[in-house]
Amino acid sequence: MRYTCHTMGRSTFRALLISVIVSWALSLGLSGGARADINWTTLTSLKEVRRLRTINDTIFAATAGGLLVITDPAQPGAIYDNLSSLRATDLTDIIEAADGQKWVAANGRLIKFGGPQADTYPFINIDASLVRLLCLADDGDNLWIGTSIGLVLFSKVNDGGQIQDSYQMFGTLNAAPEVNDILLVGDSIWLATSAGIAVANRTIPNQLKVPSFWTTYGPDNHPELGTSQPRRIALFESNYYIGTSFGLFRLDRAATDTLTELPAGSPPWVTELKIENDSLFYYVPDGLGVIKSGNNTLLGTFGLPIFPVNGTNTGAYRWLALLGETGLYQNSSGSYALYPYTGMPSNLVADVAINSGGVVTGLFTNRQAQTLTDSGWTQRTATVSPLTTGLADQRGNTWVGTWGDGLYRLNADSLFNYDETNSSLRGNNDPGPGPSTVVIRGLATSAQYVFAACYRALNGYPVVFGDLDHLNLLSGWDSLGLSDGISDQYVTSLDVYDSLVAVGTESRGVYTVDLGATPRYKADDTSYHFTTTSGFLISDNVLCVRFSPAGDLWVGTASGASRLLVGYPRFTDVGGIAGFGAVRAIEFDSRGNAWLGSTNGVLRIDAVTGELLLFNARNSGLVNDAVNSIRYDHATGDMYIATDGGISIARSQYGKPTNDVNNVLAFPNPFVIRSSSDIMRFNFAQSATVRILTLAGERVAERDINAGWDGTNDNHKPVASGVYFFVLTSTDGGAIGSGKFLLIREQ
Repeated sequence: MRYTCHTMGRSTFRALLISVIVSWALSLGLSGGARADINWTTLTSLKEVRRLRTINDTIFAATAGGLLVITDPAQPGAIYDNLSSLRATDLTDIIEAADGQKWVAANGRLIKFGGPQADTYPFINIDASLVRLLCLADDGDNLWIGTSIGLVLFSKVNDGGQIQDSYQMFGTLNAAPEVNDILLVGDSIWLATSAGIAVANRTIPNQLKVPSFWTTYGPDNHPELGTSQPRRIALFESNYYIGTSFGLFRLDRAATDTLTELPAGSPPWVTELKIENDSLFYYVPDGLGVIKSGNNTLLGTFGLPIFPVNGTNTGAYRWLALLGETGLYQNSSGSYALYPYTGMPSNLVADVAINSGGVVTGLFTNRQAQTLTDSGWTQRTATVSPLTTGLADQRGNTWVGTWGDGLYRLNADSLFNYDETNSSLRGNNDPGPGPSTVVIRGLATSAQYVFAACYRALNGYPVVFGDLDHLNLLSGWDSLGLSDGISDQYVTSLDVYDSLVAVGTESRGVYTVDLGATPRYKADDTSYHFTTTSGFLISDNVLCVRFSPAGDLWVGTASGASRLLVGYPRFTDVGGIAGFGAVRAIEFDSRGNAWLGSTNGVLRIDAVTGELLLFNARNSGLVNDAVNSIRYDHATGDMYIATDGGISIARSQYGKPTNDVNNVLAFPNPFVIRSSSDIMRFNFAQSATVRILTLAGERVAERDINAGWDGTNDNHKPVASGVYFFVLTSTDGGAIGSGKFLLIREQ
């Protein structure tokens, strides 16, 4: 892999290269980063298509969830994501160069695609942030790349591929605009940028750094463009056509340049221009327009749920990509039909709920709750307000909180909604949403009750709980608030451990209420209020609260995480990796290891050793660094991570977990050691220590169960092949299990 970055110029690029490599290395977690033995699964949506192209009668769709390659409209296509040779999902463009090589543009990287191993070239700005690539144009030994901060010249041949130069100044246009499209005509390069159109001679690339070398068409010299942003540019029938965010224009380059706006429906938002055979197609909300021999015709696309934003033609039929995450349609049978093989409903995942039977329900931020089945995703709720949070109770129900429509309960075949009319949930005290808007910011369950946090509850009682046996009765519901010591209604999160309820707030820290033996009997309630001053919280801006399996209270805040150990009067800060950011998700696996989520990935903290493992999109199979929720599947030991780019599943490192020491297995068995990265695991679900013994009963090594065993003794020397015993001792209670395994050393 070559480490490259987008900078203001070649000399600046070279000066910054070392610091960028260091930043990249740190982001990989090289200072104690993630282990390589986590197996990942990616679930994404390929419904948002950024570019659609036909290459050799095959459809290539660059989408927000990966690359979709389709050869048959009636069959699933091949999907390439971050776990494939592509190593990316958030794609913007794909082209085939003159030599047949395919190139893919993605967020923060350029990919030379094809074969068993793709070459990836990271694009990093001087502040170590990723540079978003937007479009590609082939130019022999070079590529021209449009990015979110200007234009890049990339050499395919120099040193295996590297950036040659970058350009941000284009005549009188605003500096460092987004370059949305590139057109190469003869010796000229045309750019459709967010600030206007720019053209220059590209034969001497150094001259492109001189602003006056560019001829521009922008609002200053062509007021008819207004504030619209050029998106696409095409040369057709000797004229240049420009598609903008609010119009279709024809540029006649005669003695005097003339820019003419063409009728393109209403509103005339042009999202794509594409030449096919002897016609120019343009895509607008009113449908599909076509220009041919000077005639401009608008073709309707009847039967589609929303308008197409780009498309392509195979010669026999047409494919259309619709706005947003509406998906792909094709008319191989005469009328447009949905292509169903595009994965999840959306990549914006607010939460994941997993019931006791292992049924997974995804909460898609601006969609609905959908359950994953063998045949795909099945819609569970009607169109509701944006979903906020979800979880499953011990009885198999899935609960879904919304921003405005209250609380939903899903069981196998039914859907129930709870709001102000049939529960003690209360509407919002904010004049914006209005009093009837029930906003759920947190959910928790116990064996008998479901708890919900109502943001800014009108009556001053933001925590509501319902008896799972009497949810159909108003008398089965009750609430906590002012009289229980919770004096702030700006609640953000909620969790329950035995009779203890913890509530996080936006700016006043954490409240805890002990409900005693009878939750609805107030006399035995006790409450505490923890803040930065009264409880040593790291911040009063609380994003999430979570109890560990041992009952410790962990709090994620805008400034990191704090932990309150059972029996202690105040919080202590949770150590982490500098720059990890605000902690907005916390989960625990059955061994007590903490998993923390932020906008910079996932941090796992070993319950026994305190070892930190950082997972992000650069050093692991995590699909996106913006983590919204983390949920543990107790049945499988898998960890589900909901992000802004889809769902990542960190598969259990020790197989299907068991709580019975008599059923503990060592695997793989036989344990074949081919390299120092090979680890033996044990499927006990709880904390424990493991001793390795020879057949004669001599001790070889002792390890924490989370670490597994690497085939070395207590002195870290490799042991010989042979048969060994393991003896496992549970940390909680001291229960003992044992087994036998074969070690084969090939290293």
